[in-house]
Amino acid sequence: MKPTLIILFAALLGIVLSQRPTKPIDCFHTGCSSQICSDELVMTTCEFLPIYACYQAAECKRQDDGNCGFTETDTLKKCIEAGGVKLK
Repeated sequence: MKPTLIILFAALLGIVLSQRPTKPIDCFHTGCSSQICSDELVMTTCEFLPIYACYQAAECKRQDDGNCGFTETDTLKKCIEAGGVKLK
């Protein structure tokens, strides 16, 4: 690679890196059934399992480890242990 191309590439890379957000993006419900908590869009298959209903009302936020996740409340734990919400 020619030196001028290397310099141009380094300059472009610097511009791209400088435009990255410095603040973490908020976590949100994602996935076809809103069963995933993430700070980026996640594509999933579109089936609905009763346990997914537990996550729809759950708090999705950045956890102590810095990753997005559902806050494990007693309500969420009980819902999961019960196998989710049974649809009639």
